[in-house]
Amino acid sequence: MSPIADTLSLHTLRDRAGLTRSDRCDFFTEWQNLDQPLTEANLALVDRLTRRYRYYFDEALMQEEAIKMTLISPILETVGFYDPPFYTDFERSIRLDLSAPEDPDQSMIYRGRIDTLVILETLWILTIESKNMRLSVENGLAQLLAYMLESPNRDRATFGLLANGTDFLFVKLDHGADQSWNYALSRKFSMQTDGDLGDVLRILDRLKVLALDSIQES
Repeated sequence: MSPIADTLSLHTLRDRAGLTRSDRCDFFTEWQNLDQPLTEANLALVDRLTRRYRYYFDEALMQEEAIKMTLISPILETVGFYDPPFYTDFERSIRLDLSAPEDPDQSMIYRGRIDTLVILETLWILTIESKNMRLSVENGLAQLLAYMLESPNRDRATFGLLANGTDFLFVKLDHGADQSWNYALSRKFSMQTDGDLGDVLRILDRLKVLALDSIQES
């Protein structure tokens, strides 16, 4: 049995879970066309978190727990993900059993604890410890996709967010026409780029609406 965070790779997910990256331009549109205006509260949050980020960055304080408490948590609070009907799960154990297509009896079992937030089984948020900002958000992609593959809501798309304190990367996972698993990525949003944090808030607001719609449909 292997730990997910240390040993799982995109190569393994491709070979054993049939996961492929979609190249369709219409597969992941939820992060695009972000033209809705920000509220006054969101504008104030962007200003406050930008100043906070610069302070923590300059003081080399960008560790995993600091990222969660000082950046991720205020964003989720403002969007409304801590209030009903939403809920968060900060610690969850997960077991992923991947069988080789050519030999189903030869399976690999991965086990891990989701050190992240899970919102209505629809949005999975993973923070990556980034010492001196050397670790890219892409380093957590295989881990996040593994968690999303275990979502009980396998009949609809799920979304993920990777964050390392400086960069944000959104992920979409859904079934293809042949019931295989496909995923796609947004562009990378950065605290270093003016306007990007506002776009992160816009995307989360949009995903919130999709999550509420999924509740009404179920």
